This record gives sequence, C-alpha cells and structure tokens, in this order.
Amino acid sequence: MFFAYSDLHNPQIIEKLKAMFHSIPSDNLSTVAVLTGGAEEKFLRAFREGKLSPPIAVLAHESQNSLPAAAEIMAYLHHRDIPSKLFLVPDEAEEVGNANTMSGLLKNLDGKYIGLLDEPSPWLISASTLTPYDLHSNWGLTIKRLTWKEFLEIWNEEPTQDEVSSFKKKIQRADKVLVSEEELIKQVKMYRALKHLHEKHDLLGLSVKCFHLLNLLGTVPCLAFAVLNSENYILGCEGDIPALIGMIISKYLTDKSGFMANLNWFYDGYRVLMSHCTSPISLLDRFYIPTHFESGKGAAVKGYYPKGMIVSLVKILPSGKLWFAKGTIVDTPEKDNICRTQVVIEVDKDTYEELRTGKLGNHTVIVPEDITPILKHIDWLAGYLMG
Repeated sequence: MFFAYSDLHNPQIIEKLKAMFHSIPSDNLSTVAVLTGGAEEKFLRAFREGKLSPPIAVLAHESQNSLPAAAEIMAYLHHRDIPSKLFLVPDEAEEVGNANTMSGLLKNLDGKYIGLLDEPSPWLISASTLTPYDLHSNWGLTIKRLTWKEFLEIWNEEPTQDEVSSFKKKIQRADKVLVSEEELIKQVKMYRALKHLHEKHDLLGLSVKCFHLLNLLGTVPCLAFAVLNSENYILGCEGDIPALIGMIISKYLTDKSGFMANLNWFYDGYRVLMSHCTSPISLLDRFYIPTHFESGKGAAVKGYYPKGMIVSLVKILPSGKLWFAKGTIVDTPEKDNICRTQVVIEVDKDTYEELRTGKLGNHTVIVPEDITPILKHIDWLAGYLMG
C-alpha cells in the first residue's frame, strides 16, 4: 500500500491515518491510500516511477481533504483509461478486501494449466466456442490436452486392496450403495487414474469427455468425480472448460469445489431446478450411490443439500466473461427423469429472467457460499492482471 499525503500536515496525524489503513488487506492490489489533501503530486511521482501499476485501488477517508485529492487522482486515471476504483474508508474497507481477494484469484490463475482429456462433448455447441485466446486473455489459463492412452496406462493396473479399502472409506457415509462390487472397483481405478493425471501435469483442474468412457470401458466416472471434488482436486464433466473454470473459482474462494449442474426447469416464485450426477459428496447432508442417470451404468451420487443453503451461481460465457448471481437452495426433489442430485434454487427476479431466456447456456456451477461480493470486482480487475 502506497501512502500519499502532503508534508504540510502534522506528522502525528499522518501516523494516525496510516494506522487506520494498515489492517486493510491489499497485498494483491496496487493500492494508494490518500491520507491528506495535496497528495496528488506524491501519487503522480509514484505512478510515473512504476510503484503503482494498473489496476489501482484509490482509498480515501472523510477528513484532512482526503476525498478531494482522491477525486483528482481518480479523474487523472479515468481520463487515461487506467482501470481504477475509489473506495471510502472505513465504510468500504470490506470491499477493498473483497477486491484484494479477487485480484489474488486472477493472479493465482495466471500462467496455470487446466487439463482436457479428449475434447468437449459434441452437444456443447456453445460452451466449446470459448477460444484459447479468450481463455487466456480473460483468465490467464492454458489448456493442456491429455490422451486416453495415458489414462489407460494407469486404469489397466489392478488396484490394491488398500486402494479399494481407502476408496470405500471415502464413501462410507452413503445411506445405500446400489451398484455392484465390480462397479465400485471400476470407480477405484477411475479415481486413481484421474488423480494421477491431475498431479502429474500439475493441473488446476481437469475436464473429461466422460460419456466416451461408456464405449471405452462400459462405465462413467461420476462417483470418482464426486470423491475427487471433495478432496484437493477439481474434475469437470463432458469436457466443459467454462464450467471447469467456475469450479476452480469456487475452490479458490471457498476451498470447496462447486457443483456443475444442468439447467432443468423453471417454477413460479423465481425458482430454478438444476441437477447432475457428480455433486461433491462433501457438500451433501446425506447421499446414496445409484447408477448414472442417462445410461443406467456406472456409479453416481444422489445427494441432498441443506435447505436454506446460500449459494452463488457461476457461469463462464462463450466470450470468456463471467456471469454470477446469488441464490438459496429451497428444495431437493426426488424426480426419476433427470440427473440424480437435484436442487431447486430461489433467485431474484432479474437472475430468473436472465436464466429463463436460455441465452446463458446450460451448465451452471453452484458454489456453496455467497461469493458475489468478491466476484463483482472482476469488472475493473480482469484483463489487466493477465500476463
């Protein structure tokens, strides 16, 4: 944090003002705390010397002519199209912290790799239009393509008894297991192979063209995904890269993977039904293990989220831009004609109407906390922190 002030002011006042700003998180932001009027010259010198680089958070308080100076600085930045935002302290100190967290997320993603096993599923006609350029320019991420050959080298090894026992312990909370022992062994092998690829290639996340496994191995990785996503890994379905980014955002900001879900139906009262077969089991009050919905094969998760749980809905659009909203889980239905884990989410009218148009696409990442106060800072931060 750079402190800008006039030397005409009493040094004791300056030190007292500095103390007010010291507790505000700003390690990931280029931040100037405007302590007094007459601070503009010090700011300008620091900016020209490269001590402050875009985007810049400008912090003002209500005394010592701080805001007049901050407004002059903001006008200088604005008229030069330099991304910046004015925060009033202490009222907006929390917002500075949120912006700092968002900046940290963007810096953490920059230069990292996400994995794609095979390619996006053919029905992802919108999500698959996200170009490598837009992916990198918006998020700093690069796709690393992986092959089935590499996956099968690990899959084909028979699991040890310890590996089987360890996996079963991970799902011991299940109320019921409705699949065979043979299928559970396949999920153990799936878990091990996907974990190996995730670690070997040092990936932030890995998305898999999972339906291809029905032809290749006669199973799908839903249960393995649900377990891995409850640990320190991020696995996405159907080769959907935009949804994978949403899950990565969830993991970074909440330490929990999000739930990648289908958009299934709309109800009165601004309620939206979503479902999928791969919810992280760590997010669920309880669950059992049936087969995968579409194929009737493999092993999936039928789970129940806590009613009243506040969530965020996150989508990466085909342009690479972020869409997000807040919601509340109000029901966990028992429908037998959609994917296994089902949630009804109540949202506000604007969010409902946006989703209702269908123009935002299908897959939505359900994040198990309200992270919207952090995500809203993407508008002035994104695109300027990428390398």
